[in-house]
Parts: sequence; C-alpha cells; structure tokens
Amino acid sequence: MGFANIWNSHPKKYGPGSRYCRVCKNTHGLIRKYGLNMCRRCFREYADDIGFKKVLGAPSSDHAVYPTKHLSSSLFSLPLALPETRASATECLWAKYLK
Repeated sequence: MGFANIWNSHPKKYGPGSRYCRVCKNTHGLIRKYGLNMCRRCFREYADDIGFKKVLGAPSSDHAVYPTKHLSSSLFSLPLALPETRASATECLWAKYLK
C-alpha cells in the first residue's frame, strides 16, 4: 500500500481521538462536563479530592454525582464557578425550572 505511510501523519484537532484524559492521557471514557477532561477511571479516583459528592435520589438516575464546591484544584488550570445552591435528596431537583 502506497498510502500507509501518510495515513494519520498529522494529529487530529477534532473528534474523540483529539481529546485525552489530563491525568493518564487515555482517550476512552472521557468526561468533558465542567471542563473536567478526565477519563471515568481517573474521575472515580479523584472525585473526592476535586469536590464531587454522590447524591442518592436524583431524578435522572439512581446515583448521581454533583459538585459540592467550586472546581478549582491543582488538576485544573482555570477555576470553574458552579451554582452554590444544592437540592437535598428529597427535594425535586427540577422544581426551579418548572415554575
């Protein structure tokens, strides 16, 4: 094959192959929400350090993970501001949008 040496000859700037985990450089299972850019394995390892807490009784799933503080740590280059109000496990999380 004459084209084998030119396929993938320059890095991609789009699609899933262009993004990778900031901890382990893995490209699979990437969590991009809130600008985390971490694979799911690294997220489970560092979730407590970053400030995420597992909440039972979320409307979309049985066990949801929500941030409990501002996302700024040594893992991240830019601090991210998140809303300070958190719903309790018995409160409807979508009540403020239904008004």
